Amino acid sequence: MFDIFAFFPRNEKIVSCLYQNPDAIFRLICFPWAGSGSIYFAKWGQKVHDLLEVHSIRLAGRESRSEEPFSRDINQAVDEIVCALLPLLRDKSFAFFGHSMGAHLAFMTARQLKEQYHLEPMHFFVSSASPPQAVLSCDMSCIFGSEDTIINNVEAWKDVTSGNVGMYHRPGGHFYLLEPSNEDFIQNYITQSLQLSTMAY
Repeated sequence: MFDIFAFFPRNEKIVSCLYQNPDAIFRLICFPWAGSGSIYFAKWGQKVHDLLEVHSIRLAGRESRSEEPFSRDINQAVDEIVCALLPLLRDKSFAFFGHSMGAHLAFMTARQLKEQYHLEPMHFFVSSASPPQAVLSCDMSCIFGSEDTIINNVEAWKDVTSGNVGMYHRPGGHFYLLEPSNEDFIQNYITQSLQLSTMAY
């Protein structure tokens, strides 16, 4: 059988995993906000449930890629991420989490994976982002700071997927997730949601 994944080597330069967990059932792929590196989300791998292995996207111009020029073309960045992710998506179910600009990058990545490789996250977790104009079919959870004045029209996320959509507000502004209690909520919520997903099949 032809294996498309064999043509895409694993690229740890682009996808960071600080705490590998071979026994995990799910891979959680995190997309950081604009200007951030991979470290914040990669550290989640130490704190989340054993069911998850956490990977975080590292964009050009950040951390170990600091000598590379920042990408000025988001479509080029998506192509690069998709190629780097494909080897990770062949053997385990996966979910996406994106905050702010990272949510849009995650959405574009999910759309390209669906259109070109018929792959889609089991669940898409959105944080502090306005909805794009496109459609997925996976379940989605949208989490926002109750005092966030940057984003708008958040209810329109319900039109972005044909799957189930949950909306959740936490105390704080656009970077509410930096508050430890909110970070704990997100990590626990992601774990519980993915656990329930397995029971649904």
